[in-house]
This record gives sequence, C-alpha cells and structure tokens, in this order.
Amino acid sequence: MLLSTLYLLLASVLLLPATQAAIHDVDITTHVFLDVSRGDVPLGRIVVGLYGNTAPKTVQSFRMLATGERGYGYKGTRFHRVIKGFVVQTGDWEYSNGTGSRSIYGATFSDEPKGLQLSHSAEGVLSMANKGPNKNGSQFFITLNPQLELNGKHTVFGRVVSGLDVVLAIGESVTNSNDRPLLDVVIEDCGEIDFASGGGKQGAKKREGSAGGAKEEL
Repeated sequence: MLLSTLYLLLASVLLLPATQAAIHDVDITTHVFLDVSRGDVPLGRIVVGLYGNTAPKTVQSFRMLATGERGYGYKGTRFHRVIKGFVVQTGDWEYSNGTGSRSIYGATFSDEPKGLQLSHSAEGVLSMANKGPNKNGSQFFITLNPQLELNGKHTVFGRVVSGLDVVLAIGESVTNSNDRPLLDVVIEDCGEIDFASGGGKQGAKKREGSAGGAKEEL
C-alpha cells in the first residue's frame, strides 16, 4: 500500500513538468500583436504566438479578425471581462460587451481536439471562450494564473510570447460587479507580425451594432 502511494506521488511529480513543457513546446506558426490602452492611456503591446498546426481553424479566425482583412475585427474592441487572478477576456468585436461573438465562419464553430488536449497550466495561455461544447465564436481569454479547471472545455490555440506584463496590468483593472473594467481597456490596434519585413498588417475598425445575445462565460 505504501509503495503504491509513493509510486503515484512520484508519477504525479514527474508528469506535471512534462505537461507544462508540452504547452511551451508546441510549434508557433504565426504571431499577432495587440496594442492595448486603459482609459486612453497606452498599456503596451501584447504579442501572442499561435498554434496553427494544433488548432488551424481557430487560429485562422483569430488571425483574420486581428488583421481585419474582411472589413471587421478586433481593432477597437474592449476587454469586457476581467477577473483578478483568473483571466482577461475580450473578442466581442460586434458590441464590446460580451454579447457578440461572430467568427469568420459565422455564428459558431467546433472545438479542435488537439487544442482541447493542451493544458491551461500557466499564465499567458491563449484560449477560446465559448457558450458550451463546439460553440466557439470570436471571444478569447488569456490566463493570469494556471487554471487547470478549464482543461478539456476550451480550445487552447496560443500563448503570450511578449507583453505578459501588459496582460497582468489588465488583470489589475478595477471592475464593476459584472467584472467589467471601470476604465475602458481597448485593443487600439492589432495585426499579424511579419518578422521577415519587420512590419505587420494592421486591423480594421470594429463594426458598430446594438447589443443582443447571450454572454460567453468560462
């Protein structure tokens, strides 16, 4: 009995670092930047690396909403949900209040199995918010701490590669009872980074609309 217990404890110790390492060893295929302000004061730039081989459909939608190449996207979108020590959430380019979440594919699209297998085992994990299984849209979140309870429920499709301090600063925002920052936290600019040329594709302005629909919660 004692040997079995010791074996299980040893196995858990050995497996934990491997799981965390696997997340950071996933190939990054694309980089996207998000320039963020709070109350009209620049906070800085977040750069995320995207897992195009692991979650290609999710990455494609996120990338195109970041570049705004279809005439709509993340530029001008607010972080509508901030929970200290948990996550910061944004991506409602339609209404910026958490009720909209249209992807480039339409209303929703399915989870990607390989993305579901990745763990939210660190700060800076980029993952999809959803309304339930196979109901992904445009909203996404970034973890502020390890959040293992989200594993298997949300598609992980990237990680923060620089600007984690900006993410953590967003996470310190003062919020109301609905977890919305009292000072607007806004994606002022965004796009795909082309490291070869040193440039990037800028996003387009968000499309205005009236609120409607259900909020996406974790």
